Amino acid sequence: MFILFFFSLLLSQHYCAEVYNITSSQPLAQGQTLVSPGHIFELGFFSPSNNSENNKYVGIWHKNIYPQKVVWVANREKPIAAADTLASLTISSNGNLELIDGKQSTSFDYPSDTLLPSMLLGFDSKSGKRNVLTAWKSESDPSTGMFLGGLTPQVPSQFVIWMNGSTPYWRTGPWDKSKFLVVPAMDDGYLSGYYLDDNVKQGTKYFSYNFLVKTVAYSDKYMEHVDSSESPTSICKCLKGFVPNSHEEWSKGNRTGGCVRQTKLSCESNTNKSVTLRGKGDGFSKMVGLKVPDFHEYITSSSDAEECKIQCRNNCSCLAYAYVNNIGCLAWSKDLIDIQELSSGEVDLFILLEGAELDEGNRMKLIVSLTAIGCELTKREKFKYHQRGFGPVYKGTLREGKEIAVKRLSSSSGQGIEEFKNETLLISKLQHKNLARIVGCCVKEDEKILIYEFMPNRSLDTLLFGYMNETIGYISNVCI
Repeated sequence: MFILFFFSLLLSQHYCAEVYNITSSQPLAQGQTLVSPGHIFELGFFSPSNNSENNKYVGIWHKNIYPQKVVWVANREKPIAAADTLASLTISSNGNLELIDGKQSTSFDYPSDTLLPSMLLGFDSKSGKRNVLTAWKSESDPSTGMFLGGLTPQVPSQFVIWMNGSTPYWRTGPWDKSKFLVVPAMDDGYLSGYYLDDNVKQGTKYFSYNFLVKTVAYSDKYMEHVDSSESPTSICKCLKGFVPNSHEEWSKGNRTGGCVRQTKLSCESNTNKSVTLRGKGDGFSKMVGLKVPDFHEYITSSSDAEECKIQCRNNCSCLAYAYVNNIGCLAWSKDLIDIQELSSGEVDLFILLEGAELDEGNRMKLIVSLTAIGCELTKREKFKYHQRGFGPVYKGTLREGKEIAVKRLSSSSGQGIEEFKNETLLISKLQHKNLARIVGCCVKEDEKILIYEFMPNRSLDTLLFGYMNETIGYISNVCI
């Protein structure tokens, strides 16, 4: 059962009198409870925390569930003084509940801190009316607390809990026509009982639920549905292709500055070229099983995943996209905020990166496969090709017959692991017919090895500078 959030309290007394209707001539007095026809709910007066010295409130609770939990409070902001024993509840001429002492209560249409079956949670954008869940200030004070929860106006909507009225604290994923994503307790069956009515013409959007089986689940902990791993204190990190905007602030634990791209997109660097050419070097990195970022945009013109990909690919302001079952194409063009990896899996997110960032992953796969080959070659002196200041170079052959040169950096080369990584990435990006290409690398403990294409005629510098007593003619030297 989906209880959005609930703040528990104990009733202050046991009521000895039950009534089944109230009228203007027969008000509900303190010490009486109004019982619903199905004997599911009771309405009456209560004092929070079982303390008769506290103020009194009019509330509704489940009749046969213990410990008893108040699920709706009429006069949250206008309590009755503890000493007032004459206050009663009646029906006014316009049909509203009203306290006899003159303080009019709110309608049942407005939720308190618990969403009950058939209650409406949402808003009317034309009138400005907004139905939200609001937390109690404390266990002994039902007045409005610091947390409230409601629907967002975006399409499709999400359920969000705000702190102090405006600061997002927790959110679900988007509504997928049967449930909110990232809420495991919500069944996505055809007759799940959850509804979200989005009437664009009237400007209204309301969520409600109604179950055939009358079961209720409660939590005795504040905001228990907000898992500790999803709270604002969670450790966050930059996505692939992004680095901290301020390494200094991140080292201090302050990550509010966010992350920035490590490499500019090709389309950002070639704004004067056609759309096709601008993004030629860009591609997508796939992240599996995520809670999608906040602030999505719904792309109605995309009918399938491939169209969704193309639209994002051709839009340089698009940061990422996801094609979600029962929703369609979602895209992000602002910040990628509040992404979470889920153990159960939810949605695959595709993040737009510059081509070199994508190639790095492919290179690393190749590097791993060549590690054993490179490290093994270094143990066999008979394969040594020649020796330089940086260390020996060995000749080897891959299984498919391709000859390779394996350069082993000696400890005296003065090159550390960071310099080695930088050199490897730099050389791998240099693509020229007259330059030897890097095939892979091997890093194991103190061993640092680079694997190149083998040059049977050796390097050009052996001829230019007369290494190994080999030289070329003056004319050829000039041409080079």
